[in-house]
Amino acid sequence: MSTTRQAEYDRTRIDIFKRYEHEVKHKPECIAFMQQELQKIEQRKIVPQGVAIIIVTYCSQDTIIDCLTSVIATARHFDEVYVVDNASTDDTEFVVRQAIKGKPNFFCIQNGENLGFSEACNVGILSSKLPFILLLNPDTIVTKNWLEQLSLHFNNEHVAAVGPISNYAWGAQNVSGYVNGKLGDIHSAAAEIQRVLKGKSVEVKLLIGFCLMIKRSALDKIGLLDHQLFLGNDDLDISWRLRLEGYSLKVAIDTFVYHKGQHSFKQAGKSKTDLLVEQSTNILY
Repeated sequence: MSTTRQAEYDRTRIDIFKRYEHEVKHKPECIAFMQQELQKIEQRKIVPQGVAIIIVTYCSQDTIIDCLTSVIATARHFDEVYVVDNASTDDTEFVVRQAIKGKPNFFCIQNGENLGFSEACNVGILSSKLPFILLLNPDTIVTKNWLEQLSLHFNNEHVAAVGPISNYAWGAQNVSGYVNGKLGDIHSAAAEIQRVLKGKSVEVKLLIGFCLMIKRSALDKIGLLDHQLFLGNDDLDISWRLRLEGYSLKVAIDTFVYHKGQHSFKQAGKSKTDLLVEQSTNILY
């Protein structure tokens, strides 16, 4: 159905619902159906807005191709994708440039040195002016309609950030809280989660940064990521700063993103990772 015909159809349905709402007010099932249909109509009114997807890599050659393949398959023509490489010593940059070759909305930024995750994110954020930012780890695989699903949860001006559920996440973002048993195929599981839990979310105090969509206007208000913070402390800091400004954070429990988990930090070595976390924690607390 064309956009114009869909709009006319939706207006007709709204008129019909208004005409008969008094006659069905004592029929809960009819009221519930009408409310669901009106919600769908409201969601269709939302104008799609571009998302700048920021993927920070460091020696990520083993995982980035699967991540990029999934992003290429799902990104829309008005989105932008920035892979910011932190001076990898393996073939990450080559793999990335080959994967995005000929794709006008995909960019590879090579840092001259390892700036750390937060500062590299800032490099990507400052490279775009799109209204939404999405921080995505290179060891993730995204699924069909993930961007649309996440965007729909910015349904009021107070929502500043939204994250999905995942196999490798904590608290309210762990898929085990919503799905029983093994997931099986990533994309089949995501489709089933979307079908069963469509439109549902929970408000939280902390969102994990493996896949984090943030409204640029909120980020403009609180400032960029703190370059001194690493591995969890950066998530805590940005969630805390957003909430201090009166914003709310949501987990879109209808959106599943696969996450391998801390691959880049494993490449850096345990002793270096432990040192970064200790220094970061000292700064934050």
